[in-house]
Amino acid sequence: MKMEEKWKNIRNIQGGFMKKFFKKSLNILMALMTLVNMFIEPICVLASEPVKGDLAYGDQYVRENNGSVNVVDGAFVNEGDVEVRKTVTKLDSNGNYEVKFEVRGKNYSKTTTNTKDIYAVIVFDRSNSMTEGNNKWSNAKNAARAFAEGLIEKYSKANIAVVTFGTTAKTTQEFTNSNLKNISDNKLFGEEPNGGQDGATNLHAGLEKAKTLLSNIDKDAKKYVVVISDGAPTKYKINGSGGNGRSTSYNCIDKAVSSANDLKGSGAEIFTVGYDLSNEIIYEGGDETDFWGNVTWTDPYKNSTAESILKLIATDASHYVSSDQDNIVDKLKDIASSTTVYSPAGTNLTITDNIGSSFTSSDDTDNDGKIVLNTVKKITEEWQEAGRFNITINENSTTDWHNTNDNFSYSYTDNISSKEINKTCTKNPVVYWVQPEYGYTIEYYYSNVKDESKTVTGNSHEGKTVFVTDEMIEANNKIGYKSGNVIPKSKSIEIKKDTSLNVIKVYYDIDDTQVKDLKYTVRYFKDGVLQEKDTINKTKTVQVLEPNYINVDLNEINTTNMYTGYKFDHSKPAVIPASVETGTVIDIYYVKDDSQKVEVKYTVEYYVDGVKQENDTQVGRKDIWVNATKELEVNPNHINTTNKYTGYKFDHSDPESIPSVVADGTVIKIYYVKDDSQKVEVKYTVEYYVDGVKQENDTKVDTKNIWINATKELEVNPALINTTDKYVGYKFDHSDPETIPNVVADGTVIKLYYVKDDSQKVEVKYTVEYYKDGMLQENDTRVITDNVWVNDDKVLAVNVDEINTVNKYKGYSFKNTNPKIIPEVINDGGVIKVYYVRNSYPYIIYHVEKGNTENILGIQKGTKKYKDTVKVKECEYTGFTFDSKNKEEIVIDTDNNVAYVYYTRNVYSYNVEHYLEGLDGRFTLKETNEIKNVLYGSEIEYTPNNYAGYTYDSSMTYAPSKVENGEEVVRLYYRLNSSRVIVHYVVKVDDEYIPFTKAAYDNEGKLIANFEGVELEDAIITGKIGATFTTDLRVVYEYALNGIYEGNILTDANAKKLDGQTITSTIEIEEKEYTYVYEAPRGGDVPPQTGASMLGYANYLLLLALIYLVKKYIEVK
Repeated sequence: MKMEEKWKNIRNIQGGFMKKFFKKSLNILMALMTLVNMFIEPICVLASEPVKGDLAYGDQYVRENNGSVNVVDGAFVNEGDVEVRKTVTKLDSNGNYEVKFEVRGKNYSKTTTNTKDIYAVIVFDRSNSMTEGNNKWSNAKNAARAFAEGLIEKYSKANIAVVTFGTTAKTTQEFTNSNLKNISDNKLFGEEPNGGQDGATNLHAGLEKAKTLLSNIDKDAKKYVVVISDGAPTKYKINGSGGNGRSTSYNCIDKAVSSANDLKGSGAEIFTVGYDLSNEIIYEGGDETDFWGNVTWTDPYKNSTAESILKLIATDASHYVSSDQDNIVDKLKDIASSTTVYSPAGTNLTITDNIGSSFTSSDDTDNDGKIVLNTVKKITEEWQEAGRFNITINENSTTDWHNTNDNFSYSYTDNISSKEINKTCTKNPVVYWVQPEYGYTIEYYYSNVKDESKTVTGNSHEGKTVFVTDEMIEANNKIGYKSGNVIPKSKSIEIKKDTSLNVIKVYYDIDDTQVKDLKYTVRYFKDGVLQEKDTINKTKTVQVLEPNYINVDLNEINTTNMYTGYKFDHSKPAVIPASVETGTVIDIYYVKDDSQKVEVKYTVEYYVDGVKQENDTQVGRKDIWVNATKELEVNPNHINTTNKYTGYKFDHSDPESIPSVVADGTVIKIYYVKDDSQKVEVKYTVEYYVDGVKQENDTKVDTKNIWINATKELEVNPALINTTDKYVGYKFDHSDPETIPNVVADGTVIKLYYVKDDSQKVEVKYTVEYYKDGMLQENDTRVITDNVWVNDDKVLAVNVDEINTVNKYKGYSFKNTNPKIIPEVINDGGVIKVYYVRNSYPYIIYHVEKGNTENILGIQKGTKKYKDTVKVKECEYTGFTFDSKNKEEIVIDTDNNVAYVYYTRNVYSYNVEHYLEGLDGRFTLKETNEIKNVLYGSEIEYTPNNYAGYTYDSSMTYAPSKVENGEEVVRLYYRLNSSRVIVHYVVKVDDEYIPFTKAAYDNEGKLIANFEGVELEDAIITGKIGATFTTDLRVVYEYALNGIYEGNILTDANAKKLDGQTITSTIEIEEKEYTYVYEAPRGGDVPPQTGASMLGYANYLLLLALIYLVKKYIEVK
């Protein structure tokens, strides 16, 4: 039945019930509705056609792999509620699913007022990102200060420390009993981050510093850590070496969480404050799997955001505060006002899942169809995984929806009542499955080769019979074949689960009686002309199924040298195959072969003055087609009748006229004679050298023309040779060759060498002049002279050491020279000018306290020119009066330009005011003390007074640090002390007084019914001295109030009895006690009681049942 029809039928049934039984009892109708809804809920969303493997529950429907549905049982509203969530995930399309159970519970809580010593560490994020938001840095500092002020305001003896962290962490304030008002932002939090190297986020290091601070604190003290951060850690390790400082890694989170867990384990509560957090995932992470894809490790931090990390660091979700909350400052102030202790809703959870009848699980090792999970020891408010396992549907399950489980049950121990709670969940996700069919094939083989085109395929259920008939066998026969075997011989098969067994094979054999003829032809062509006489025809008879191809006898086909003078050119087909289709014609083409050649040649001989030049004989050769005429063309490059030989000219040839074409073996002769008109130039060169350097402009070349083949030489011209005074300042030294010849060979070079003559000299000089403030100092002018070689540059070396550019004149400083840089060498007649200018020297005037010159009130500094004067004048300074000075003016010298002005310290007084706290929390001035004769700048000192019923509160003190003008006021505040009133509640039995805490229980330790709902502990009323209080009358069923006594009647039987049922009075300095005395019932008339009579429990239950039935009736209507 399709799901649409099933759903329609279900709705019809439901409608029938409503019409038929509407007037029956409400309880029966409700029961039936519950059963119908249980059946409808899993399938009501399946109106569309389901697909194999689909997963569904209620309005949840999954078709894609990795999709999930879940069911939730239990509640998560009130303390002690427990909620179990079962998630079924489709792993693939092969019927594999994962089942995961999770649990959470509403924690039980108990809040008590703090009375222990308090130590709080503020862990403050000063990374670069804390300046990126809108006033994030300022707001975070304000929040930290608000916490400190609020904590000290509530608990004056609380101690606060501050830790800041960026790339590393440091303690900026050790524990101090202070609200931190008097400590600057710079000391507590450092300068605002500006993108520097310490701008990463090392939350791990910050928490480690907090752990160190709290490690030596008394274990009974109350410890707090307040983390203020934007929550994205990018570093770890104390020295900041872990992490890249830009992104969040697994270790950045894990190290911080580990440190936080250490703190929690030591008893510290951790609060976290997140500033300007985005929802961006800052760490994706991921689970680890083995080769088969099974999860071997689950990443606890995958897909973490900054907020989720801060929540992990906090003690629990209630200890996290977001900066977008309007009451963030109040939240921080209220942190330590009370302590809320949370305990898990339950413990020792065990879940038993009954695997669906169509499913199996590899985790069901005992094959009892159940999976038992008992891994959750404490049921807390965060979802915890209780376990997971895989299930697989039986692949042969019928086509229908199948429950993944047949209900599951769970049990746990309630953490308050210690009772074992047992529950069963009847919500079952379902899987749609299609019963499989198995394929079969009928195959046809021809000569043992399967013809895929004839293969028949189909599907059927296991056990069905499939067969092939003789008609089918005959119908599938082919030409050239005859029927053969069939496997199996029965020609039928029974369908198996293993589809490889579901095959019928029909075989056909070759029929040799069916034959045909095959043939091919070979034809020859020479230069395109068919050679009829050379044509070849070949034939062969074969079986009809043989291919229409006949083998070619390649040995009979000549493709090499069929015809002399011709070569094989090509064939059709281009490549002659080993076999060809019947009727094929093979054409062989030959063409003229120019490569079949014979050599023909001629000889050219040269003669000079009748003598044959053997080395110049030329032979002309040419390869021609073997059948061509035996002649060749004369190569013009072999014939030179113009300039074959230098110094000679062409005379005649034999034959007289040289032909262009000659017969094979011809000899041509060429004759040359001497030519006197062919001449050549010969020359020699004269070169001059000065100090080994060739003088190019003085080089002389002499030339002469002679017959080209004559001896190459000529005579030397004496006019070109100078060995005496060629160069001024130099003298002749030697020549090369040493003796100059009269006749030299062509290309000869004659070299003449001159060297320096140091005896030829001339005088040069320069002048040095000195100037002071631009005025030439004639007496200091110096002239320096020297003699140099006549050809040297007219310059001389400057003695720089003799020119004073440092300290030639006292009070003056060297300014510059002209030229700007003193040269090492200067031209003849040059002048060097040295300029000095008057110096400026510093002076200083110290304004100091007379008798204490180390107390410098002020300093006047300046510079003046050498020998200028500076007047020494007195100044005005707060708290001081001018007295004297050591000089009237300073005459500027090269040093010691110092003067002193002396002042005496003023005398002042200041007031100390004492304020007492009133019941309304306001403070009133009690008295004022004047402190006299105090020097300016002295430390302000004060001593608190003692006032009965008051305690001096140092944290509220307002006190300037020093006396500055005599108007200073110190304000000391005294808080009104608190005291308490203790009210005891006892039962008088005979002459014995028994406290409620004992009288309320019988001998077996069970609570007596009369005391149900009655507070048994003594009442302790705490308040400010002078505050009004009223005691409470406690009503105990059937017990009479005897009276109220002043004092503790348990220790003082003579305590005074007071009138009335309550006491209203004021809290005094000394602790006061009262005792309420009740008398136990002794039988007879019950003493009258104050208050309303009690409603019987049975009547109460009946009333509740009635209300429930009426409500259900109204809902049905």
